[in-house]
Amino acid sequence: MPHLPRPSPGPLARGPSGRVVPRATLRRQAANDPFATAPLAEPLRLAALLTALTLAADAIGIGLGDWHLVGRDLAVLALALAALGAPLLLPRYRHDARIVVTLRCALLLLVFQAAAACLSYLLIALAPPLTDARLVAWDAAIGLDWRVLRARQAALPAWMGGALQAAYDSGLPQILAVVLILGLGGHGDRLRGFMGRYVAVTLAVILLSAPIPAAGAFKHFGPELGLAAPAEQWHFEALRDGRLRTLALASMQGLISMPSLHAAMAVLLAHALWRTRWAAPAIALNALMLTATPVLGGHYVVDVLAGAAIALLAIAAMPHPAPPPHRAMPPRPGRRGDTPIHDQTGSPP
Repeated sequence: MPHLPRPSPGPLARGPSGRVVPRATLRRQAANDPFATAPLAEPLRLAALLTALTLAADAIGIGLGDWHLVGRDLAVLALALAALGAPLLLPRYRHDARIVVTLRCALLLLVFQAAAACLSYLLIALAPPLTDARLVAWDAAIGLDWRVLRARQAALPAWMGGALQAAYDSGLPQILAVVLILGLGGHGDRLRGFMGRYVAVTLAVILLSAPIPAAGAFKHFGPELGLAAPAEQWHFEALRDGRLRTLALASMQGLISMPSLHAAMAVLLAHALWRTRWAAPAIALNALMLTATPVLGGHYVVDVLAGAAIALLAIAAMPHPAPPPHRAMPPRPGRRGDTPIHDQTGSPP
């Protein structure tokens, strides 16, 4: 019988696992495999929806108030988005599932970060009464005092204090690392889940902070302990008394006290890399971030507990997706070298 050439598999593309397969196979999987369709994409769609709602809220707030945006910062943001989105226009990259999910999440992250920062400033400017005294009382109710924590941290060796400061400042670099590690490492489903949780938690923290604003422990205990107010304190006070009505993306500060976004980020980042080769360093680094947040961030302890609790709720609501079940291929009898097929009694035919 003459040898017939095998048909060409057609154009190839890289699948979510990193293997190169025919594009037709990817299309069939997307159409027939429940693990390759909606469930894995839902967290990213949620993140996109929440980002769109945040942008809409920003537009309403800016339109109703005496606000203006810095045009140069918007231009820089637009250039960054164009640079990240350009590879998606090239066939070489837009058919690589790992590159596509990484770039899409990076694009969404840039837009959301800008929109969330603006929303935070708009809500702080509403200037409801400060709640520092109440938060201090809540700390005391659980037997904790920020002044004692600060004294203990100040007594640490210089190298340990430096390590805590580095961990506290690592939030944004860690987010970028998670996007790259999960996206380019073939864990697109986990990256989508992280994006959904991160956007939902950040927005929840911003909205919950609006009715319970706090100047923070540095401001509250400053006169008693002789502490200088942090640089970002000027933004907080200027927003509340109306002196600041410019939204400059390049110079925005983290001004939320209760709940603590740093604490929520620490939990989400450690969870994102759980059961990967990066799990141990991620847990260690974010444990340091949690430890540093009360004193270096000027947070009351209840701020940290609330932020961590919100992150844990998001993880419970959107856990890592379960891997698809293993689908064993049925044996093909009758070919030399195949394992003999047994009958129902277990004896060879």
